[in-house]
Amino acid sequence: MDLGQLANLGEFIGGLTVLVTLLYLAFEARRSRLAREAASVDALAAGWNSLLEVVMDNRELTEIFVRGNQDPESLDPVERARFLMLINATINHFQTVKRRFDAGLMPEKEWRTHASGYANVMHTPGAEWALGQIAVTEDVRQVLRDYRDDSTQYRALRGAPAA
Repeated sequence: MDLGQLANLGEFIGGLTVLVTLLYLAFEARRSRLAREAASVDALAAGWNSLLEVVMDNRELTEIFVRGNQDPESLDPVERARFLMLINATINHFQTVKRRFDAGLMPEKEWRTHASGYANVMHTPGAEWALGQIAVTEDVRQVLRDYRDDSTQYRALRGAPAA
């Protein structure tokens, strides 16, 4: 083999090495993205679960939540403050979830599911009252408007029987 043939062989092997390296990097980038998305979904679930536990473990707070969603004016001042803090905590978590989605750290399917569900939960007289009292970014308010629908799965919170 002469020097030209060796140079061609070296060029071929170098090109093949670059191709294999690029394929490996693409595979690793995909795997890393999936891991980040999974971590975001896990954090989302953990955040919602911690908020739900607060309500589930406290019958009085559960009653405040139910009555407050139906009619915040029926709550006394202390109950109204507790209801407002609970809604504020949920909106804070939702804003964090939205930031993760906006940063590309959450799959769109997961985002749509949670945004739609949360928008429906926030479509009660009490939650709408609370949203007028707390700091919520305009983009989050828009998401709540965009995803809200008239599904029956959340009617019980609005004070109407489920269909």
